[in-house]
Amino acid sequence: MAVMALYAGCQTIKPEPLLPVIFEPFDLNKSPGVQFDSDGIPHIKIWSTGEFNANPTSVAQWGLGAYARYFKNGAEIEKARIFKAADWLIATQSQNGGFPLQFDHNYPHPNGYRLKAPWYSAVTQGNAISLLVRAYGESKDSKYRVAAGKALRVFTIPTTDGGLLGELNGMPWYEETPDPRDPNHIFNGFVFALLGINDYFLATGDRRALSLWSAGDASLRKNLDAFVVHAAPEDATLPMPWSIYDLQHRNFEKKPNYLTDFYMGIHIALLREMFKRTGYAKYLEVAEQWERSLGEYKKTH
Repeated sequence: MAVMALYAGCQTIKPEPLLPVIFEPFDLNKSPGVQFDSDGIPHIKIWSTGEFNANPTSVAQWGLGAYARYFKNGAEIEKARIFKAADWLIATQSQNGGFPLQFDHNYPHPNGYRLKAPWYSAVTQGNAISLLVRAYGESKDSKYRVAAGKALRVFTIPTTDGGLLGELNGMPWYEETPDPRDPNHIFNGFVFALLGINDYFLATGDRRALSLWSAGDASLRKNLDAFVVHAAPEDATLPMPWSIYDLQHRNFEKKPNYLTDFYMGIHIALLREMFKRTGYAKYLEVAEQWERSLGEYKKTH
């Protein structure tokens, strides 16, 4: 009841025009190494295979970049790209609500994840839902709302059954690379999933979305410290505190996956957005700690 009171009336709120990580520069029309098919859909070179693929993560982010630029300058060509991306996502959506990635994805380690096409990803689902909600807000065409709502289902399916619902310290974790044998718990994929779920709830007031959002927020609060590095890492050039990308080092002998400065910026922005949506002070506290460390790092690099 307290959570519902916090969000009372929020179904009338239009989602933020921009996600916390600004997608405005994500204009694949100007990017080298990107191929567009005859329908104008971008194909990205996949690092694990070396092949070009119209994967739904990149298509959703391309659409969100177009939305950001359209919101800023009103260019009709950007508006057209929003709906081109959203329509492509609907056309490729699976019966279980997932947006399938049609390439094998393996971590180069004997004990790493092994994902065979088709598979689903929390970051894909979150970004796709965010785009579909915005396409619905611009057009009022119910097909976008229906597809976004359908996309929630895969978050309720355990990774052991081909879904995205994993577990971290007894709490739900929406997995970016959902191999149940190697639950590496990627931070940004989980939070992007949460923001997409919350976008849908803010636009519709859907109780399923509220339940997924509330459970995920509680999980992030409990598990946030696991992604904060306080001791000096092997890379002594990094100031402390810093962040790690995932928890895969727990699964086999491997040093933690320390973030690049680019991904530090993403983690900072994601936590700031979570603070904005929840008011939970620790999200802001950690984001500001990371921001100070990133500032120190950039002074010497």
